[in-house]
Order: sequence, then structure tokens, then C-alpha cells
Amino acid sequence: MINKLTFDGTEVYGTGDRGVYHLGDRGQWEQFSTEAPGSVVSLAVANGRLYSASAGQGIFYVSLAEQQ
Repeated sequence: MINKLTFDGTEVYGTGDRGVYHLGDRGQWEQFSTEAPGSVVSLAVANGRLYSASAGQGIFYVSLAEQQ
């Protein structure tokens, strides 16, 4: 289940129980990163990075260019 959403132009990202996901061209969620810490409470895109924040475990980010 996807819990949080964020957008970057036409790209859609979400978080679930097992990491961060990207909504693919076929309308299905594809795992984008498993490195996000714990339960994500906030998700955002800025300056070419996808940020996720968790309760008590800090902020994680990944470069969108490196994941393409």
C-alpha cells in the first residue's frame, strides 16, 4: 500500500512499507529505493533529489538523475 505521494513534473513517487516507489509507464508501482529509513512521514522532490523523512531516523535522499 502506498502511504505518501509526491510529484516531479509528470513523475509520481510514493512510499510504502518496503521503501520508495515510482509509478511506471504502465500504471504500476515499481520499487525505486529500499534505502529509505523506517516509517516515512514526509516525502518531497527538490533540486533533483527525492527526500524522505522518517520519525526518529532522520532524512534520506537519493539523486533522481542517478536512478534513471
